[in-house]
Amino acid sequence: VNPAFTLKPIHYSMQYHLSFDNLNCIRRQLGSKNERTFIPELSIAGGACSDEDTLYQWSSEIYLDNGTFLQKQNIRTAFYKDGEYSPEHYIGCPHQSLSVYTPEFWDNDGLLEVEAWVMSKPSRCASHSMQKWSNSQGPYTHITSCTICHSDTESYIQLNGCYLDVKYTCFRDLGTGMDPSDSKWLSLLTGEGITHRPEYEFDVLTHVWYTASGLGRSNLDEVTHQTPKGVFHVRSRGG
Repeated sequence: VNPAFTLKPIHYSMQYHLSFDNLNCIRRQLGSKNERTFIPELSIAGGACSDEDTLYQWSSEIYLDNGTFLQKQNIRTAFYKDGEYSPEHYIGCPHQSLSVYTPEFWDNDGLLEVEAWVMSKPSRCASHSMQKWSNSQGPYTHITSCTICHSDTESYIQLNGCYLDVKYTCFRDLGTGMDPSDSKWLSLLTGEGITHRPEYEFDVLTHVWYTASGLGRSNLDEVTHQTPKGVFHVRSRGG
């Protein structure tokens, strides 16, 4: 695999691509250093506005912890009432994604209401990949763990004042940055690999979250999720 090949960002608006060469360059600079550290050279934050006036705020951060590179990518999307929007697609890895279709807003006795079709992979409901969500149901929350890639994702959708607020976060273990054939890197890059991770353990999310927290990084959410194996909250997993 060409080490110059890049991982795609979780959303098309993010002007950010990460290659194995990027990781390997930092790995060589750090030498034998393995302790927890933030890598500013490979981290970035920004925003954008689409032709339909959809607003995006995003960030991507890279950390090193115990000899392995970790990544946290986050994007927040704002849909306003009077916009004409295209569907938005967020991709955590070749096996994880979230799609939010054009929301519909209306006034209900002076209160703004919204509904939208949401499709998640893996889905919240085993028999329905797509669900119609409305703010009357409360916030939409969903957490996924890829059984092939070392990638976990978290989705949060709510009506926030006058706009629909969609937040998507992806947590990844990128490997050591020493070998471009590393299975962790290859699975994220190509989607190929074997099923080897438990589906509802969320160990990558926990590792990345506590690494970022220990480094004093901001923009760390604490969302309670209901999963087929019970309630998940990152604080309950320890550091």
